[in-house]
Amino acid sequence: MEQDIKTPEEFIAAVATKYKLKVTDITGRTREKYLVDIRRKVVRALRNDWHLTYPHIGHLLDDRDFSTIIHLYKNQESPEYNVPLDPLSTV
Repeated sequence: MEQDIKTPEEFIAAVATKYKLKVTDITGRTREKYLVDIRRKVVRALRNDWHLTYPHIGHLLDDRDFSTIIHLYKNQESPEYNVPLDPLSTV
């Protein structure tokens, strides 16, 4: 069954559901590598697929400063965590 994701908030919720997390795990301030990797992929998707501005993405992710979002977007992915980007794909 495929979900119909219409908003960035729904996308974040779908990612959280896929990985059995709370939305606040993704949007929150924790620095656990696994969550940071998922958060980085969410930032990339919101920027590339949803065409959101860095400030808008920052607002969605617990009112982070846009420079923090730019850093997440441009930073290399952690090689030890290979998390699929599509929240609807199989793990």
